[in-house]
Amino acid sequence: MRNAELLRDRKENESRRSRAELRRMIAAGMLGAALFLVEAGAAELILRADGLCRDVRVTNWAFNPRGCQPEALTWLLRGLSRGVVGALRPEIPPFLGVATMVVGMGLVAALLAVLPLRRGIPAYFVLQAVAALAFGLLGYLLIFMA
Repeated sequence: MRNAELLRDRKENESRRSRAELRRMIAAGMLGAALFLVEAGAAELILRADGLCRDVRVTNWAFNPRGCQPEALTWLLRGLSRGVVGALRPEIPPFLGVATMVVGMGLVAALLAVLPLRRGIPAYFVLQAVAALAFGLLGYLLIFMA
């Protein structure tokens, strides 16, 4: 009888632990998605201002383009906010690229919730930087391949 009670207590503890881990993963995924939305929003604002600057530069050659961003930064910001959708299909509205990246970064954050906080948070930002570089470079290179 004592063994049956110990086995039942062990199963209850394991189910509580798995529920707590699931809650932590859901919370981390939502936090990662929210953080990415803030970053993507800031990147899209900068990209919009850069687009306006470049449009003014095309119409008025005497315009001083100090407000325009360098091309490398523009592609890096596109890679960060729009992801693979923005790299492969730049004519699609930015909303779709941002939406797919939100889901992707939310899943990455949820998976990284398994790690301790000291490792999970820096790993999230490193993976995000790597994704921004990869998708920005992909979008830039596809211009010359098309």
